[in-house]
Amino acid sequence: MATSDDLQLSSLGWLLDHHEAKYFDRRRMVDDLGLKPGDAVLDLGCGPGLWAPMFAEKVAPGGRVTGFDLSRELIGYAVSRLADHPLHENMNFEVGDFEATSFDDNVFDAVFLGNCCCYATDLSVVLGEAMRVSRGRVFSKDFDGGAVIFHPVEEHLAAKVMEAAARALKENPPEPPFDNFIGQKMHGAFRSAGFQDVTTRPYVIQMTSPLRNAEKRYLTKNATWLGTTAEPYLSEDDRKRWEATFDPASGILDDENFYFCMVEMITAGRV
Repeated sequence: MATSDDLQLSSLGWLLDHHEAKYFDRRRMVDDLGLKPGDAVLDLGCGPGLWAPMFAEKVAPGGRVTGFDLSRELIGYAVSRLADHPLHENMNFEVGDFEATSFDDNVFDAVFLGNCCCYATDLSVVLGEAMRVSRGRVFSKDFDGGAVIFHPVEEHLAAKVMEAAARALKENPPEPPFDNFIGQKMHGAFRSAGFQDVTTRPYVIQMTSPLRNAEKRYLTKNATWLGTTAEPYLSEDDRKRWEATFDPASGILDDENFYFCMVEMITAGRV
């Protein structure tokens, strides 16, 4: 079974920084889901259990959150980290394949897929499994690498790196798979899967100066991943310029004019 390090942008350190950097945005997303006390929620592809406490707050008392992930490492972290959480009795975690879970049909009021559809070998299978186990709604929280801004990075350089990374992912797809442009595809995927009342809601994620430490780590890792992915299709000069831009010595993340923006979205449908 895969570990978190087998997948793009899924190491434990990355996930922790990612969550802390976007914590307030994610709370806003959870507020918008309409979960209510007593709901049974499946957090499918839960990773280290970072969303689960936010769901538990919404469904307590009487509700339950089941976290499910393919990585035994991340599930172990979730169990350990949340053992003393005030709502720990409302949460449980299991290891397994999110394309073929062990759950009965129609047992969850809501199924949440958080940043996991980008790793699907067959997206229709993942959505079909989510539909099978839900008796209500399915939500997928995704991102899209086609809508990212780094300022004051020189625009032409940023465009070159984004284009080169997109080309690399298309011409030399990683294994296991990773779709950096999954967000724009989810509305159509939900409709094709047979969900009813499909909606997609965008969330603009912004980070501005002064940046918190977790935001700096997240942005540095994000930029490093982009540069590494794009490297086969960049000139040596452009590769060095990109690396130098995000070198701590450059001070770009402490620039009072620094601005980062990306778009994430939640697609929702009823079974």
